[in-house]
Amino acid sequence: MPRPRTLPDDEILVRDKDFLGLSLNEIADKYGVSKQAVSALFIEMGRPWGAVAPVNYRDYLPWDIGRDHQALDAAQRLRAHIRWRTGHPSTDAQLRRLSNWHARITRENVTVVYDPVLPSPWIYVPRTASDGELIIRWPADIEPPTDVQRAVLLLPRGPELGERHVRETLSS
Repeated sequence: MPRPRTLPDDEILVRDKDFLGLSLNEIADKYGVSKQAVSALFIEMGRPWGAVAPVNYRDYLPWDIGRDHQALDAAQRLRAHIRWRTGHPSTDAQLRRLSNWHARITRENVTVVYDPVLPSPWIYVPRTASDGELIIRWPADIEPPTDVQRAVLLLPRGPELGERHVRETLSS
Protein backbone atom coordinates (compact mmCIF):
# COMPACT_ATOMS: atom_id res chain seq x y z
CA MET A 1 0.00 0.00 0.00
CA PRO A 2 1.51 3.39 -1.00
CA ARG A 3 2.30 5.89 1.72
CA PRO A 4 0.00 8.92 1.90
CA ARG A 5 1.48 12.08 0.46
CA THR A 6 2.62 14.45 3.19
CA LEU A 7 3.81 17.21 0.86
CA PRO A 8 1.34 19.79 -0.46
CA ASP A 9 0.21 20.12 -4.08
CA ASP A 10 2.88 20.69 -6.71
CA GLU A 11 1.81 24.31 -7.25
CA ILE A 12 2.45 25.14 -3.58
CA LEU A 13 5.88 23.51 -3.70
CA VAL A 14 6.79 25.47 -6.82
CA ARG A 15 5.63 28.66 -5.08
CA ASP A 16 7.76 27.81 -2.04
CA LYS A 17 10.83 27.28 -4.21
CA ASP A 18 10.47 29.80 -7.05
CA PHE A 19 8.65 32.68 -5.39
CA LEU A 20 9.47 32.45 -1.70
CA GLY A 21 13.02 31.30 -2.41
CA LEU A 22 13.00 28.47 0.11
CA SER A 23 15.86 25.98 -0.01
CA LEU A 24 15.46 22.23 -0.27
CA ASN A 25 16.14 21.89 3.47
CA GLU A 26 13.69 24.69 4.36
CA ILE A 27 10.89 23.06 2.35
CA ALA A 28 11.65 19.67 3.92
CA ASP A 29 11.58 21.19 7.43
CA LYS A 30 8.38 23.11 6.68
CA TYR A 31 6.50 19.90 5.78
CA GLY A 32 8.31 17.47 8.09
CA VAL A 33 9.86 15.30 5.37
CA SER A 34 13.39 14.54 4.20
CA LYS A 35 15.13 16.73 1.66
CA GLN A 36 15.38 13.60 -0.53
CA ALA A 37 11.58 13.37 -0.58
CA VAL A 38 11.32 17.00 -1.71
CA SER A 39 14.03 16.52 -4.33
CA ALA A 40 12.36 13.35 -5.65
CA LEU A 41 9.03 15.13 -6.00
CA PHE A 42 10.60 18.00 -7.96
CA ILE A 43 12.26 15.44 -10.25
CA GLU A 44 8.84 13.77 -10.72
CA MET A 45 7.42 17.18 -11.70
CA GLY A 46 10.16 17.55 -14.32
CA ARG A 47 11.73 20.42 -12.34
CA PRO A 48 14.95 18.99 -10.89
CA TRP A 49 16.49 21.07 -8.15
CA GLY A 50 19.31 23.23 -9.46
CA ALA A 51 20.79 26.68 -9.34
CA VAL A 52 18.40 28.07 -11.95
CA ALA A 53 15.94 25.73 -13.60
CA PRO A 54 14.76 26.80 -17.05
CA VAL A 55 11.44 28.59 -17.17
CA ASN A 56 8.56 26.63 -18.66
CA TYR A 57 6.45 29.47 -20.03
CA ARG A 58 3.52 27.12 -20.57
CA ASP A 59 3.22 26.96 -16.77
CA TYR A 60 2.16 30.60 -16.79
CA LEU A 61 0.51 31.34 -20.15
CA PRO A 62 -2.92 30.26 -21.35
CA TRP A 63 -1.80 29.78 -24.97
CA ASP A 64 0.33 27.40 -26.99
CA ILE A 65 2.41 29.91 -28.91
CA GLY A 66 3.18 28.97 -32.49
CA ARG A 67 6.85 28.50 -33.34
CA ASP A 68 6.68 31.30 -35.96
CA HIS A 69 5.28 33.68 -33.33
CA GLN A 70 7.80 33.09 -30.53
CA ALA A 71 10.45 35.48 -31.87
CA LEU A 72 8.06 38.43 -32.24
CA ASP A 73 8.63 41.40 -29.93
CA ALA A 74 5.58 40.95 -27.68
CA ALA A 75 6.44 37.26 -27.15
CA GLN A 76 10.03 38.16 -26.24
CA ARG A 77 8.89 40.85 -23.79
CA LEU A 78 6.34 38.49 -22.24
CA ARG A 79 9.01 35.81 -21.71
CA ALA A 80 11.30 38.46 -20.19
CA HIS A 81 8.46 39.52 -17.87
CA ILE A 82 7.94 35.92 -16.74
CA ARG A 83 11.69 35.42 -16.18
CA TRP A 84 11.81 38.65 -14.14
CA ARG A 85 8.75 37.74 -12.05
CA THR A 86 10.08 34.25 -11.32
CA GLY A 87 13.44 35.58 -10.17
CA HIS A 88 15.57 34.42 -13.09
CA PRO A 89 18.61 36.54 -13.94
CA SER A 90 18.36 39.27 -16.56
CA THR A 91 20.93 41.59 -18.03
CA ASP A 92 20.69 45.35 -17.58
CA ALA A 93 19.75 45.68 -21.26
CA GLN A 94 16.93 43.12 -20.87
CA LEU A 95 15.65 44.95 -17.79
CA ARG A 96 15.70 48.30 -19.64
CA ARG A 97 13.69 46.85 -22.56
CA LEU A 98 11.29 45.22 -20.11
CA SER A 99 10.89 48.45 -18.14
CA ASN A 100 10.13 50.36 -21.37
CA TRP A 101 7.56 47.72 -22.33
CA HIS A 102 5.88 47.91 -18.91
CA ALA A 103 5.82 51.72 -19.19
CA ARG A 104 4.21 51.52 -22.64
CA ILE A 105 1.51 49.11 -21.48
CA THR A 106 0.79 51.31 -18.46
CA ARG A 107 0.88 54.60 -20.40
CA GLU A 108 -1.40 53.31 -23.18
CA ASN A 109 -3.60 51.39 -20.70
CA VAL A 110 -3.53 48.25 -22.84
CA THR A 111 -3.14 44.53 -22.33
CA VAL A 112 -1.59 41.84 -24.53
CA VAL A 113 -3.67 39.37 -26.52
CA TYR A 114 -2.41 36.46 -28.60
CA ASP A 115 -4.52 35.26 -31.54
CA PRO A 116 -2.62 32.85 -33.79
CA VAL A 117 -5.06 33.20 -36.70
CA LEU A 118 -4.33 36.90 -37.19
CA PRO A 119 -1.55 38.01 -39.57
CA SER A 120 0.01 39.85 -36.59
CA PRO A 121 -0.87 37.46 -33.75
CA TRP A 122 0.25 39.69 -30.86
CA ILE A 123 -2.04 42.65 -30.37
CA TYR A 124 -2.44 45.33 -27.75
CA VAL A 125 -6.04 46.05 -26.85
CA PRO A 126 -7.54 48.63 -24.47
CA ARG A 127 -7.58 47.35 -20.90
CA THR A 128 -11.01 46.50 -19.47
CA ALA A 129 -12.15 45.94 -15.89
CA SER A 130 -12.14 42.17 -16.48
CA ASP A 131 -8.39 42.30 -17.25
CA GLY A 132 -7.65 43.46 -13.73
CA GLU A 133 -3.92 44.03 -13.31
CA LEU A 134 -2.80 41.16 -15.56
CA ILE A 135 -0.34 42.00 -18.31
CA ILE A 136 -2.31 39.75 -20.69
CA ARG A 137 -6.00 39.29 -21.36
CA TRP A 138 -6.83 35.86 -19.99
CA PRO A 139 -9.12 34.01 -22.45
CA ALA A 140 -12.68 33.67 -21.16
CA ASP A 141 -12.97 30.09 -22.44
CA ILE A 142 -10.06 28.83 -20.32
CA GLU A 143 -9.97 28.04 -16.59
CA PRO A 144 -9.14 31.21 -14.60
CA PRO A 145 -5.47 31.66 -13.76
CA THR A 146 -4.09 30.04 -10.63
CA ASP A 147 -2.70 32.24 -7.86
CA VAL A 148 0.82 31.58 -9.12
CA GLN A 149 -0.08 32.42 -12.73
CA ARG A 150 -1.83 35.58 -11.55
CA ALA A 151 1.18 36.66 -9.46
CA VAL A 152 3.59 36.09 -12.36
CA LEU A 153 1.40 37.87 -14.91
CA LEU A 154 0.73 40.98 -12.80
CA LEU A 155 1.63 44.26 -14.45
CA PRO A 156 4.10 46.03 -12.18
CA ARG A 157 3.09 49.38 -10.73
CA GLY A 158 5.43 52.10 -9.55
CA PRO A 159 9.15 51.52 -9.08
CA GLU A 160 8.74 47.76 -8.90
CA LEU A 161 11.03 46.74 -11.77
CA GLY A 162 14.22 45.29 -10.36
CA GLU A 163 12.55 44.26 -7.10
CA ARG A 164 11.16 40.87 -6.18
CA HIS A 165 7.67 42.11 -5.37
CA VAL A 166 6.08 38.73 -6.16
CA ARG A 167 8.05 37.04 -3.37
CA GLU A 168 6.74 39.60 -0.86
CA THR A 169 3.19 39.36 -2.19
CA LEU A 170 3.04 35.56 -2.00
CA SER A 171 4.74 35.30 1.38
CA SER A 172 2.19 37.54 3.09
